[in-house]
Amino acid sequence: MRRSRLSILALIALIVTAGAFNIGKAVHVDDTAYLELARGVLHDPLRPMSTWINWGGAPAPAYVSINQPPLFYYVLASIMRIFGESDLALHACMAVISALTIVLFERTARRAAPESALAVTALFALSPAFLPAQNLMTDVPLALAWIVGFGSLLSAGAAEAHRARRYATAGAAIAAACLIKYPSLALVPAMAGVIAFRRHWRFAWTVAIPVGALCLWSLWNYAEFGGMHLFSRPTIFQPIEIASRSIEWVACLGVAAPIGLLLFARRRWGRPAVAWTAPAVCGAAMFVAERYYAPREFQSAVLWGVFTCAGLAGVIAILAAASDRWRAGDQAGRDRVLALTLWAAAGAFVIVLAPFMAMRHVLLALPPVLLLAGQSIAALRLSRLVVAGAVALTGVMGCAIAAADYAYADVYRHYAQVIGQAMPHDGSRVWSLGHWGWQWYTEKAGWLQFDEQHVDLRAGDTVVVPSVIASQTLPSEQMDRLLVVGRYWVSARGATILRTYRRNPWGGYYATFWRTGSFPFSFTYTPVEMFTVFRVER
Repeated sequence: MRRSRLSILALIALIVTAGAFNIGKAVHVDDTAYLELARGVLHDPLRPMSTWINWGGAPAPAYVSINQPPLFYYVLASIMRIFGESDLALHACMAVISALTIVLFERTARRAAPESALAVTALFALSPAFLPAQNLMTDVPLALAWIVGFGSLLSAGAAEAHRARRYATAGAAIAAACLIKYPSLALVPAMAGVIAFRRHWRFAWTVAIPVGALCLWSLWNYAEFGGMHLFSRPTIFQPIEIASRSIEWVACLGVAAPIGLLLFARRRWGRPAVAWTAPAVCGAAMFVAERYYAPREFQSAVLWGVFTCAGLAGVIAILAAASDRWRAGDQAGRDRVLALTLWAAAGAFVIVLAPFMAMRHVLLALPPVLLLAGQSIAALRLSRLVVAGAVALTGVMGCAIAAADYAYADVYRHYAQVIGQAMPHDGSRVWSLGHWGWQWYTEKAGWLQFDEQHVDLRAGDTVVVPSVIASQTLPSEQMDRLLVVGRYWVSARGATILRTYRRNPWGGYYATFWRTGSFPFSFTYTPVEMFTVFRVER
């Protein structure tokens, strides 16, 4: 089926929108750790996990401080080899990856939900889980690998031609995903389940591709540092912690895909009052818990209540619709439902494998969730106006959060220059505390990174300390030697009134905790950051 000119123009517009939030964005959050590892790959490609990275109180080897394998870092290292450590070149590379992700998702949508392919592509590309994730982290490249993998699996079930090649492509994409980030391990049993349901036993060997890749990677680890990185990663199996992560995941899904609430509301339930009980009670419980049990800001209680309700309603509506299609569908219809459901379940398995919950972790489950939603859009015969409203709401939220995160990332790039220009140019040393993009820009300015284990402060040195981002700790005996000589307050204005990260409550878009009240976004006029400049007196 040929795409209309309108669909092509809309797809181009979505790619341009995603690129606008990528090109020119400052190095941000965990980007610096990945770039440090890319530097190590450039220095010694055969020992990628032996690079020392200052990502805590003191430098440590990457196999200790980084919780994922380095395949994507080789991509970053290749860009750095050609263009040097250029922010623009690195983000241009990511813009290309984002564009490929959107195009291949649209292609998969035309196969899985053809009647609403353009709508679900817009819901994906404008989602708050995708647009703000335009940075140098692994989430968008990982989503691309997942889409290639399960897109190939879907096409392998639809046609006889080139079936072996499509299964092999799926296995290779899943292997790449596993070597980008370990939560992709959940795709291996999902792939096996699809092959078993179809009884395509002669293609079962393709499951060995990701398994073999992980075995080779583990052998490489053993040769490099005498251990296996995969088995040293933390996992969460405590029931209370899993329940907490599940709440956070559902709330983040409510932000990422608000159309789920619409599908729930438009579905014909036998007993509507009973159907609304679970999401309404869950949302109310979250509001009460946030507001009264552990008193938080009123807006925090409202956000947690509304979006937990929306997320749970969306999950229920999509699962119910998938169940209906399973019972009423033919073999091909059931095949699509099973593949998409297993894909979504693999994405939700991040609850167990991720060290904490964040909006970007929902991105892995978002494509199959939206594809299942797209099938529901067709089944419920939603009008174009209603669907356009859902796309508009998603786009407003996604663009607003992406703009706020773009502005927040730029704070550290800008103030590294501002504070650097105000420093005395007498040859004295300047020390910096703090990680994330701030560390990247202060290193480029020639500042020294503070090491808690090897303190080397001398009289006349300058120490610059941010107050919000993750940072090293100055020992109390060193604080007694410091005299405050300046403070730089970064006021909230414009896009930074919508905040993607805060100190109190700690967290936000990149680390979401309902127990502390940190939601993926919030509105506040509190200062974005405060940089304190000290002079070492003795």
